Amino acid sequence: MAQVFCPECGNSITVENTKQFCFCTQCGTKIDISNRTASAANVTAEQSFPDNSDNSNQEENYLEEKLKEVEFYYKLSYEKKEYANAENQPTYYVKAQDILVDLSGEYEDDYRIWWYLSKPVDYMCTEFVPACRHYEMNEMYFQKALDAAKIADKMEIIRIHDEYIERKKNYFNQIEEQEHQRIEKEKAEREKREQEEHEKLRQEKEKREQEEREKQQQEEKAAKERAERERIEKEEREKQAQLTAKEEQEIYEKEIQPLNYALWEDFNNKNYEKIDGVYFSYTDEKSDIITVVIKKISNMLHLIAYKKLAQNNTLYNMQTITVKMDNRGTITGFDNKPIVLMSNGSIINIHYGINKTLKVNVFDLVADADYIDYISKIAKKPLIKSKIFR
Repeated sequence: MAQVFCPECGNSITVENTKQFCFCTQCGTKIDISNRTASAANVTAEQSFPDNSDNSNQEENYLEEKLKEVEFYYKLSYEKKEYANAENQPTYYVKAQDILVDLSGEYEDDYRIWWYLSKPVDYMCTEFVPACRHYEMNEMYFQKALDAAKIADKMEIIRIHDEYIERKKNYFNQIEEQEHQRIEKEKAEREKREQEEHEKLRQEKEKREQEEREKQQQEEKAAKERAERERIEKEEREKQAQLTAKEEQEIYEKEIQPLNYALWEDFNNKNYEKIDGVYFSYTDEKSDIITVVIKKISNMLHLIAYKKLAQNNTLYNMQTITVKMDNRGTITGFDNKPIVLMSNGSIINIHYGINKTLKVNVFDLVADADYIDYISKIAKKPLIKSKIFR
């Protein structure tokens, strides 16, 4: 055995004569001891240790120093968090293990060497990291330590051994539980999103179906009303055909003309109450259905024209103009020119018919606020507008 001093910190270190280098137990500096003098290298056991007692003490001191060096490297390994980097070799932990392997050949019966050898790189951790999962006690070395230890030491290392395993088990069980909870939470959130999306789609489908039903009901209602109007108009035409020109004139003068005068007087005074919110419909030469609404908006009278295409039943808002009434029931623009239906070139005139119903030319005026509100909501804007009146 020989005594060397660390060139960095001056610490005294006891080493074997056969070693080429060693590490300082105080600062970890590698010390090259291969150039010691032959006399120092060849000191005999008798010269170094005068008697067996001194030799035993020297060896015990040497072993204690080496174990301190092991503890130093283990502590340094922990402080450097070598346990957290599974991809790189734990340098200081390996240094300690190398020392212990060398000692195990010389001090095979010392349980402490096997106990230190059994410790994994993360044995000092109180809070583990995921990289620690694959570290574990070397059970073979632990059994060797048990075999060599005294009963009191056996109990202590078993306690530390079991505590490490239990502590690590509890930590990773907790990690696994947290991961399980995270997965379950994500699953629940995903299922909730899917359920919400499914409910949203269901509600949208129900809304579309409801709109379709309402549309169909409105169309059926409008069809019935048209059929009824056509029936009445047919009856009226048949009735009128039976009347002589004289009879018609008498009826008009006695009954209808006073109504019209009163109506036109209202128009002259800008009283549009009887025609505000009414409409009339007819079918043009392309079989498209034209609906014209008369509506008072902001104290002004408007004509609003809708066209329902025969080919696909799509409803478009085609034309809106601002108009006024003259004292003979004729609808004019503000230039006092009469408004004309493009379909037949007829001037639009409002009057009472022979059956005392309000008419636009030969078309009955219908009051149905719900229907007007419905078509105003569903009507689309066409890419190219065509005029209904001029």
